[in-house]
Amino acid sequence: MKFAFVRVLGKDRYDFYTSEQVIGLGYLANAANAAGAESVIYDPYDLASVVTRDTLFQEKYAFVGFTVHFLNIEETLATAKLIKAKTPSSVVVLGGHHVSPVARDILEDHEYIDAICVGEGEDVMHQIVDIMKKGGGVDEVRKKGIFSPRKYYPLDDLPIPIRPVIESTARMSTSRGCPFSCSFCTTPAMRKLLKEPIYRDRSVDSIIEEIEWLQANGVRKIYINDDLYVLPNKRSRTRAIEIADKIIERKLDISYKAQLRVDSFSLGERQLLQHLQHSGFTSVFLGVESGSEQILEEYNKGITVDQTIATLKMYHEVGIQVNAGNMLASPNSTLNEICESIDGFRRMGLAYLFFRRATFRSHVFPGTLLEQRLIQEGRLENKPRYLQRDYAFIDPWLNKVVNRLEEDMPIFLAEIGGELFNLRNKALALYYNDIEKDNGQDLMGILDEWNELSAAFLLMLFNPSVKSLNSISFDYSFMWPIKKKLAAFVEKAANERVSNLAFESWGVAPKTVIK
Repeated sequence: MKFAFVRVLGKDRYDFYTSEQVIGLGYLANAANAAGAESVIYDPYDLASVVTRDTLFQEKYAFVGFTVHFLNIEETLATAKLIKAKTPSSVVVLGGHHVSPVARDILEDHEYIDAICVGEGEDVMHQIVDIMKKGGGVDEVRKKGIFSPRKYYPLDDLPIPIRPVIESTARMSTSRGCPFSCSFCTTPAMRKLLKEPIYRDRSVDSIIEEIEWLQANGVRKIYINDDLYVLPNKRSRTRAIEIADKIIERKLDISYKAQLRVDSFSLGERQLLQHLQHSGFTSVFLGVESGSEQILEEYNKGITVDQTIATLKMYHEVGIQVNAGNMLASPNSTLNEICESIDGFRRMGLAYLFFRRATFRSHVFPGTLLEQRLIQEGRLENKPRYLQRDYAFIDPWLNKVVNRLEEDMPIFLAEIGGELFNLRNKALALYYNDIEKDNGQDLMGILDEWNELSAAFLLMLFNPSVKSLNSISFDYSFMWPIKKKLAAFVEKAANERVSNLAFESWGVAPKTVIK
């Protein structure tokens, strides 16, 4: 039996932080193979590309499973419909947090979808393979329709996931779950839906085994794919230290990036962070989300703006590069709160990050607290819950500005944004390695300028005194000089004393490397 696991490329083509391979498909392919299938992974699959469009149709698969999120739901449904039309005998299944709470809606609305995997999929793969090995096909799978795990495997029992392509950068998972309850997040929604384990992690030895395997296969930078790599408690921090100790002890020449909360480490744990940095923990994604205290409270984040600013300073001084989550406009935002949020990100030095993706609003995911509130208030667009739905802001002016920004951003990202942020990433990788700090100050000056100009641009758009789109300019030309300065910095730094790791992590070829 041939199984295909697919991530269809949708609007995430414009999101430079979610467009890489989905590690979960590798776990599912392993589970299907262990149950007796023969699996292949298409990640990413681009229906709009002449090069990749027909590859999925060249084989006749008994099973085609799609991982779904809010950025690719429409493209996934279109692809699934084509698969079903070409091969009606293929069992077509959707899975992921986005479709789990709305499984019945999707099955009722789309006859070409045979089943939905609700929650973790390893045990579901065993269930479906067992049905098919006994001679059951589409009809038997459709009778059940909704599959959920009968058990949750200890993470150490899961083999290293299959990766369709191994490059210098790879993702890996060291834990599943998160104990927090941010109002916009699907993870707490899944806990309620299935009573999933709140949080479970892998042993240090199993993590190191996979890191060694990845390094042996040419990987130099690892993105840790966990919802939360370090919880703000002693046990979790101790685990992170033990992983760092073993990386150093075994001389594993890798760098790694993880997702953390602002409060995962306290301001008094600078030495601990320095130890992690020494092991290769060179970059972090922090769930900052907003620069407004009121919006943070709406998101149920449990952090403050001043706490975030102090934490960012600590990471910078330790030498760990920071990327930050941001959602500028929440459903209940006022114009003043959005301006406060913009100014908060300006104080953090990260206002330019609002231009790294195509969206400026909080998205409404099925099953979340945010969705429940907006349904109760009757503020959600009248569309199926599994599709991307707009909502009415309290101030109608926000709808006009946010909609206009989101119309423009795909064009901006395609023309300059993608290259601009790639240059920024390369420059920061160089800065946080071993170039001279005097040269590094040039980069900090460029980023400060970009930050201030970005904040000024957004504050102009959301100025409460402006009530006509005709009276403001959506002119992004201020970023062209920033791009030129970043390119010049990267070119200059490539001739300085930098490590091979900095270049290999970001795909830059140095002209000379002095060890």
